[in-house]
Amino acid sequence: MGNIYVKGRRVKVCKSAEQIYNLFSDLNNISANLPADISSKADITTTEDTLTAKVQGIELGLRIDEKIPFSLIKMVHNQKSLFPYTFQINIDSLGESESEFGLEMETDLPGMFKLMIGSKLQDTVDKLTDVIEKSLLEKG
Repeated sequence: MGNIYVKGRRVKVCKSAEQIYNLFSDLNNISANLPADISSKADITTTEDTLTAKVQGIELGLRIDEKIPFSLIKMVHNQKSLFPYTFQINIDSLGESESEFGLEMETDLPGMFKLMIGSKLQDTVDKLTDVIEKSLLEKG
């Protein structure tokens, strides 16, 4: 097993910390706001606290484990996942209508998975950050 920690860049947006928190603290909002090119490639089901995605026969899922209003949303793998991981959204208020967020991921991958996807996790977090930033900017 190999522990991997990935930290994405910090992004400043013209949304309050409360707006960012409310968007991500209900996982139904995530599936509803996915770009079409992503949602068409995965079978995604959500509830307020869970998200399950099946992509190319592999099922991944997460559930909200911890919420600290307007500053943190921590998600962990569900029992259907092949390996343990945590995913976290950190939010900092910069004023009434401005905030900053960043994504973090930690996982403990078995040898084969570490070789296959370990080096791609930073790229995945970076791309996810870019998609979220673009979506928030487009919605003004």
